[in-house]
Amino acid sequence: MRIPRSVESTPELSRTEGTLKVSRSFDSGLSIGAMTPVSLSPALSQVSRSPISQSLSVDEGLSSFIKSDHKSNVQTAEVQAPVSWDREKIKETLKEGHLIPDAVIGSLLKERLSRTECSRHGWLLDGFPRTHHQVDILAENESLPSIVIVVKVGDEELMDRLLNRRIDPKTGNIYNLKYKKPPTEEVANRLTVRDDDSEHTIRERLANYRSEIPGILTSFSEHDVPVVEIEAGEGVTRAELNLKIRSTILNLSLNNETSPGHPHNVVLCGPPGCGKGSQAELLRRDFGMVHVSTGDLIRETLNRK
Repeated sequence: MRIPRSVESTPELSRTEGTLKVSRSFDSGLSIGAMTPVSLSPALSQVSRSPISQSLSVDEGLSSFIKSDHKSNVQTAEVQAPVSWDREKIKETLKEGHLIPDAVIGSLLKERLSRTECSRHGWLLDGFPRTHHQVDILAENESLPSIVIVVKVGDEELMDRLLNRRIDPKTGNIYNLKYKKPPTEEVANRLTVRDDDSEHTIRERLANYRSEIPGILTSFSEHDVPVVEIEAGEGVTRAELNLKIRSTILNLSLNNETSPGHPHNVVLCGPPGCGKGSQAELLRRDFGMVHVSTGDLIRETLNRK
């Protein structure tokens, strides 16, 4: 039985756990509060019980050129640039302040996602796609995900998070003056503010995301990829959000009878400040997925000898 794609199912959650909206959904009968033991592949069964990690450090250098929000812990390996776009061409483009063409990013992603470890363990992609055209590139490269997970947070909540965000230049750790304060006075005294964490810039980034995300999700739906939206606003902790995302992926595995337990390929979407960076790292550990970001692909290409 394939995953039903025309029936909407909204599991009931407690107020503590928040709400979960399934745009293209499936109903496995799996309760988020009490998961049913299932037989999964090693990549899906090794669920971490580690404490919630700190947010990932922010990579400011490449984000404006490839629109990637943060530096991820993608497994390092040599990346071959397309023949027409070698390392020097990419470096020159970045130096001139231009965006790297979608086709080049798509070519790098195709090579990365086709590697053995991605086929064996599945992959988790965030920071891409950022437009509906980039979804088509994934389709053309036969790199569509098995599911798209969208983290939903309201703009005012995001503004509050981002305006209070601070970075430790020594460690790269991210703190929040209201929700995640620095551990010591020494750390607090050296915290800095990102240049793009001004109210004007944040509102611009959010407006851009809001204008693009409907087209992105529509494109995925047109390619028959299930889309799940998960509320992660005020009152939803990082641990609760992680549980809901994990449960969604496990639900997909249970309902995919054509290949039960098969590692899944996930695109994680969400607005700036929604916490998808730290969630991506947790999911990498929980499921053994290969975490891929376009920022790291470009960086590895530039560092290739």
